[in-house]
This record gives sequence, C-alpha cells and structure tokens, in this order.
Amino acid sequence: MQGQEGGRSGTGGSGPDRWLTATGQSYLELSKGQVLGRSMTLHPDAVLVREDTPATHASTIRSGLLRVQRLGADGRRQIVNLLLPGDIVVDELDDRTGYSVECCTTVVLSRLRLSDFRALVAQDRSLRQAVIAARSRRLERMRWLTWTVGALAPTERFCAFLAFATRIMPVDRPPDGSLVLHQQLSRTDVADLLVTTVESISRISHRLQAEGLIEILDPSHFRIRDLGALLAAGATKDVFDAMS
Repeated sequence: MQGQEGGRSGTGGSGPDRWLTATGQSYLELSKGQVLGRSMTLHPDAVLVREDTPATHASTIRSGLLRVQRLGADGRRQIVNLLLPGDIVVDELDDRTGYSVECCTTVVLSRLRLSDFRALVAQDRSLRQAVIAARSRRLERMRWLTWTVGALAPTERFCAFLAFATRIMPVDRPPDGSLVLHQQLSRTDVADLLVTTVESISRISHRLQAEGLIEILDPSHFRIRDLGALLAAGATKDVFDAMS
C-alpha cells in the first residue's frame, strides 16, 4: 500500500498510537471527519483493505472517496458502496469474502490501531453514538445504490447518480440557478458503480445534454440546469429527499 504516514511520539508510549491513547487524546472527531491519529495520504487506485485480510486499524476518511468492491462471477468488478469523508473504515468488510477497499481519488485519512479504537469506543458513550450514526449513513448509501441498480434502467441510474453526486462532491452555484458538479469519479468507476459500461455512460450523458437536462463542460464537470427535472428523470426524488 502506497502512502505517507506521519505521527508524533511522546512519553506515553513508543509510537504515535501509544502516545495518543496513553495521554487520552486519541478521540474520533467525526463531526470534522478526522481522527487524532496517524495521518496517511493514498493515491487513486491504492488499496486500503485487501480482500480476505483482517483489519488491523480503524481509519477515518478526512478527504477523498473510496470504493468497496469485489469481482463478480463473470469476472467483472462490482462497486457495492462508496466511502466518504467522515466514514470509518473498520467493519466494512466484516463477514464478507472477496471484498476490498480502494481509493477512487487521492484520499487523506487518519488511523488508529483497531485495539485502541475499540477501547475508546467502549469508554466513551458519545463516541459510540457517533460511530453508530456514521454506520447508519453508510448503510443508507448502500441501500440507495442497491435500489438504484436493481430498480432503474441505465439512463435513470445515471440521472440518479448525478443528483446523488451533488450531495457528496464539490458543487458550484452560478447566478443562473444551475449547479456545476465537479464529478470526481473516473468513468470506469461510474460505469462499475451503476452496472453498465463506459460507452453507455457516454451515450447517456450526450443524450441528456441534447434534451437540455445537463451540459457537459468537460469530462469531469457537468452543469445541471434543473435538479428537480434530473431527479424526476432518475425516479429518485423521494429517496434523495430522505437521505442525510
């Protein structure tokens, strides 16, 4: 795994994790999306958790996007969820065979040894509540994806994805009332997330542009002229409104 780690030692132990735990300063600040632990930067496609490998650390994502994935019976990659800033990567793969976690973008995260993390959770009620809330948001996201892939046609899936992306990716708001989405996933990731192909994504996006729903500014930037119309095209307004 490629990354850059930094830490701080002190009188409480021999390394960053020991020091933080011994001085009582190792605390998950989930509202800020960070852990006071070792900082690590990973680059796109770096592997954070390998398939069938037990977790040794708990990691909180400070910035960037990760994908939970596996290989299907046909040998094709399936992205089953996205992990976002504030998510904790610790039990995502429990009881799952063949799943891994990789970076979609450059990712900055903070890590604690799993034993230290569990000790902190056991000690602090507010931390336990924050962990439960983070897990609930992650499961909500997985339900959205499962419903989108299982119930919608490819064009509807892509419309639903663009609307969902306005919740998790940078968005500019020009004076004309449109939204300019900074789409951070590669086309391959989008295609595997929506169980379609890169070619289909290209055809669908150009058709939506011809219909006036979006404008393709460049491969990574889309102008969404009317979010409500996009949600209607994606048949996901109720689900979108209910999401955190």
